[in-house]
Amino acid sequence: TYYFDIYAGAGQCDIAKGTLVGLLTVEYDGSTATVTYDTGCGYTMDEVHLYVGTEILPRNVNDEYTVAPGQYPYIDDDIDTDTYTFTIDGTLPENPFAGSPIYVVAHAVVVGDYSQGNCGTGGCEPPFAPCKLYLSESLGGTNDGSIIYTVDVSGGVNADLTLELDLTAVDSFLWDKTHLAVDPVSGVLYIINNGNGNHLGTWDGTTFTDLGPIAGLPNPGSNNPGTVLAAFSNDGRYFVANNVTEKIYEVDPSVPGVINEWSSGINIQGADMAFIGDDLFLYTNTNHSLYRITAFNANGTVDQSLVGNVGSAEFTGLAYGGCTNGLLLGSSNSDDTLYDINTADGSTNAAYPFKLDGANYNHIYGDMASGF
Repeated sequence: TYYFDIYAGAGQCDIAKGTLVGLLTVEYDGSTATVTYDTGCGYTMDEVHLYVGTEILPRNVNDEYTVAPGQYPYIDDDIDTDTYTFTIDGTLPENPFAGSPIYVVAHAVVVGDYSQGNCGTGGCEPPFAPCKLYLSESLGGTNDGSIIYTVDVSGGVNADLTLELDLTAVDSFLWDKTHLAVDPVSGVLYIINNGNGNHLGTWDGTTFTDLGPIAGLPNPGSNNPGTVLAAFSNDGRYFVANNVTEKIYEVDPSVPGVINEWSSGINIQGADMAFIGDDLFLYTNTNHSLYRITAFNANGTVDQSLVGNVGSAEFTGLAYGGCTNGLLLGSSNSDDTLYDINTADGSTNAAYPFKLDGANYNHIYGDMASGF
């Protein structure tokens, strides 16, 4: 299963010019492709146009590649809905998949008040797509272990917590000061442990697995080696960042070990990072600053810019809010609240107080991640 944001008005495929209006879900088993459009926040669709096939683009009547939506093979131009699904049978002779990789080109005519902005602003109510949002709690912020919760903001008022994984019950190793990222391909939650030597673990919803220490990260023998930020890119690459070196590392989780590194040029002090599209957003507690990283260069540097300073709230975690509202989300331990963060200037919007069993929750220290 694969997930893609739907943008309206993104001329020349520049999403900075567009408005996030929904999510496209593609399920493919080698023979059948199921493609679902979901729009949120009051946006609806009048038309949908879709291509699914083994060539990079559809072809027109002259057998030439085309990007004109009206010439895509699967069309419904008489609808008024916020969800629509195509099921494409790849066993038919006119469009055989035969287990091959497929290309998907999707277009929709979306109707709504674009002054409302990206999904989640202007009073839009989440959710518009299925998702899991995770919060880790490092108990006491010292060597007391960690607990991981799922976070539900579907009510639009509170961030309700439900126990997902109690790492204090893991006997093989003390999992403390944990940092989270979800593989967008497998949906597996990866957990890096900063409290005891950069160990990496996985949680697939049923089984926790300790993969051992990550080779190549700094300070492997330290009780606080400084690797406190983690995120997966949309194409399944795993990145972590370190407080001490102020570098970003790409990790191969199957080893596990470092396979590349870049100097960030950022004074990294705690907090987290998360991808939205191809951009990596990194928050550091230094001046409560949010940065956008747009490129990882061959010379070992990154292209980065300061988005803004995120008010007075101090964040311990970041996550992409595609599952809730399409925005960047930040968990604050200064006031025990989950915030929407505007990626244009770093300002905070809606706030959801953390609740556990209906009671106020004291968030001490932790991290966040989101995944389907």
